[in-house]
Amino acid sequence: MELISYFLRFIYRIKWWLIFVPLLATVFMIYRTRDLSRSYDVKTTIYTGVMSGYNISSDGSVQNINVVNNTIDNLINLITAKSTLKQISMRLFAQHMIYGDLNKDNNYIQAKNYRHLLSITPQEVKNLIDKTSEEKTLQKLFEYADANTENFLYGLFNWSPPYYSYDALSKIIVHRLGNSDMLEISYTTNDPGITYHTLLFLNEEFMKQYTNLQFGETDKVIRFFEDELSKTGRKLKIFEDSLTYYNIQKRIINYDEQTSNLTALNRDFELNMETILLEYSSSEALVKELEKRMGENANIIRNNSIFMNKLNEVSDPSSQIVQFETFAGDDEKNNKQNLLQEYKRKLEEKEKDFKNFSDLYNLQKNSVEGYPNVDLISQWLTAVLRFEEAKAKLKVMDQWQTKLDKEYIYYSPIGSTIKRKEREIDFTEASYLAVLSSLNTARLRQISLQMSSATLKVLNPPTFPLNSAPTQRKLRVMAAFIS
Repeated sequence: MELISYFLRFIYRIKWWLIFVPLLATVFMIYRTRDLSRSYDVKTTIYTGVMSGYNISSDGSVQNINVVNNTIDNLINLITAKSTLKQISMRLFAQHMIYGDLNKDNNYIQAKNYRHLLSITPQEVKNLIDKTSEEKTLQKLFEYADANTENFLYGLFNWSPPYYSYDALSKIIVHRLGNSDMLEISYTTNDPGITYHTLLFLNEEFMKQYTNLQFGETDKVIRFFEDELSKTGRKLKIFEDSLTYYNIQKRIINYDEQTSNLTALNRDFELNMETILLEYSSSEALVKELEKRMGENANIIRNNSIFMNKLNEVSDPSSQIVQFETFAGDDEKNNKQNLLQEYKRKLEEKEKDFKNFSDLYNLQKNSVEGYPNVDLISQWLTAVLRFEEAKAKLKVMDQWQTKLDKEYIYYSPIGSTIKRKEREIDFTEASYLAVLSSLNTARLRQISLQMSSATLKVLNPPTFPLNSAPTQRKLRVMAAFIS
């Protein structure tokens, strides 16, 4: 009991200390935290369509999870890439220099941050600002920044000033929402306008960088294959025109068919040649045998000019008939049957005329000078007639032999030349089709990328933060009062 009484008396004696010291500490903490930095958090969501989006090159099967994860990682890396953040840095700087206000905050930058920015910006950089055009200003700033590594704008991004440096922009957080197709991007600074426009620019630059990265390679590939297709097409046309001109020059319509006809003609020629040679040999042997039996009488008859003229008249139509029957085509034979009949009629007339002359000659010789009997002379004259016909046929065959030899000599080099030209055409055509197939594949990929790019969209755009995030000021004041 005495202890409690003692404690209460002690509290009473220091009551003013217990009242004023916490009050002073609280007032001091309130004063110290009056300018405590506020933070503004902005978020945005991007739909990628990697898993649920349609791809024209897919077959509708379930996508490989490793491919999906790799694609998501690539998108995240592209968002946080240094090239993307550099574009944002320059756009923020240009926007703040154009729209900043020294006296009051606006939706772009707070006044205190703008005053600080002006204080560190050299005059030569300020001269680059065109307040009538962000595009012209950005162009000048990039040209200035890329000039060397010692200028202000190079340091603005690569050193550590707030809002514009790579270190500051690296605080942008990107993560995948569960196993979905969506990426959430968040960013926090003490300036609401800067926070908002940073993510706004990030969405725009990310879309632009993704499009340039995807379509840049595909467009180059397509242009390459289009150029190759044009070159190969021109080469193919040159080879085809060369073959056409060569065929016209050599009078070739269908080489295989023409050489096949030539081979068939040569085969028929050889068969007929054997028959005619056999006929020639047998008739020659018969004539010699009969002349041997006739003795000098055969020479006397042969020396008769009228006899020889009649004999020669028989050989002409005989030659024409053998030439027509042996070497004329089926169509020509069908179309010129009348001509063949005319040749045969003429041959019959000449043979009949020859026999009439021979009969008259036989009657005269037998009645006056006693020549051999009529049967022997008649056999000899028939044999001579057959022999002359065979000789006429053989002469025609010799002419055709020469002609066929010339045809073979003519067509042989043509065949090798045509095959060489056809190989060039086949190879070039195969190359043309291969390039065309590759071009179609590249165009199909381009369409697929266009479709996948169409699915890449900002689902939840960033919103301007009206309130700052809760601070620790209240906790600090309460702690100061309690302590």
